[in-house]
Amino acid sequence: MGREEETLKTLSSETRRRIIKELSTGYRTPSDLSKILKKSKSTIAEHLEKLMVAGLVEKEQRPGRKWVFYSLTNEGKHLVSSKTNKIIIILSVTLLSILAGGFSLFNYFRQPILLAEPLAEKSVGEGREILIGTRSPIFLYVSIGLFAISIIGIISLMLMKRKRVMEI
Repeated sequence: MGREEETLKTLSSETRRRIIKELSTGYRTPSDLSKILKKSKSTIAEHLEKLMVAGLVEKEQRPGRKWVFYSLTNEGKHLVSSKTNKIIIILSVTLLSILAGGFSLFNYFRQPILLAEPLAEKSVGEGREILIGTRSPIFLYVSIGLFAISIIGIISLMLMKRKRVMEI
């Protein structure tokens, strides 16, 4: 069995996924994990052993201390951080799209109206012009596109949360 298949098989257990999630916040002892996950210490020890064999977790015995601590290996950290990076990227793009869309819409309304030819003086009156014209729609189109990207980003985040993709 290949390394990736072994990792997938190891992560098929919800308890092991929860252990990875807990270890992503820092070092933990088996007793800590047992209390947090409400599982027996022997169950936690079995799961930690499987995670160590898969190369996702490492054991650390600190000199002068009787406790054994567990932490994520670089491969284990990568599992957690890759999902976090996706969320950060989606959030960043969404927020930038909202800001850029607002700025573009602001520029659209700030544009001067292009003047059409004034009507003859007889029909309008002496010294008066009628402002008839349009704004260039490019800023409006850009702002609509950016707001659409923002909506897609928000929907993506909601779907990720609903499907629990944020969690391992």
